[in-house]
Amino acid sequence: MTTKSSSPEQCGGVCIAQSGCTHFSHGHGTCFMYNAPNGKAIDHPVEPGWVCGYIPDRINWGR
Repeated sequence: MTTKSSSPEQCGGVCIAQSGCTHFSHGHGTCFMYNAPNGKAIDHPVEPGWVCGYIPDRINWGR
């Protein structure tokens, strides 16, 4: 997991800019970036109001 300060709106773009980032979540002013190319969920606690997402082109959906 890699972290970087950002706004919730910037977090997806921050993930895209980070080589290998496949999933992200944002909370408390921090973008949390993960690498899980097999598409399995990341076990990381989130709270109401957090933003989460993934980069579809970086996930191996059984191809």
